[in-house]
Amino acid sequence: MAKKIKKKYNKLAGISGWLLLIIVLLVISAMNQIYALLARLFLIAIYGPSTGWGVYITSALLLTCIFMIYYTIYFILSKQKKAISLINKTMLAVITLAFWFYVLGRLIFYTKNTQYINHGIEIFFISTALAVLLMQYFQKSKRVKNTLVK
Repeated sequence: MAKKIKKKYNKLAGISGWLLLIIVLLVISAMNQIYALLARLFLIAIYGPSTGWGVYITSALLLTCIFMIYYTIYFILSKQKKAISLINKTMLAVITLAFWFYVLGRLIFYTKNTQYINHGIEIFFISTALAVLLMQYFQKSKRVKNTLVK
């Protein structure tokens, strides 16, 4: 019995420290995006065909990001090297979503509220900086390369 339990925990051996924190961050990000997607789907359900085209674009981008984040988490947990290249694609999708949602979306729909637009631009730059940081960590970290070996 104890050997079976040990084998289960050995599958996750090596996934600790910053890599574990990144997985938690990705899960929280995906949960926030699921909430945002549900809010957009609720708007579509209420307003139907009269819903603005921006809601549909945002929903598609959210769905893409959610899928890519969970796909990345799967590859990290299964310790596959493909996670290194997939994190780059996922973070580019997240940057695209942030640009659409926080910059373009606010410029299009909130043209008179400059404070709201400025706040969106700040959020975009913070999101982009975090995404670039994650991409660099996966590219440069020896620990990540030693953990993701399959």
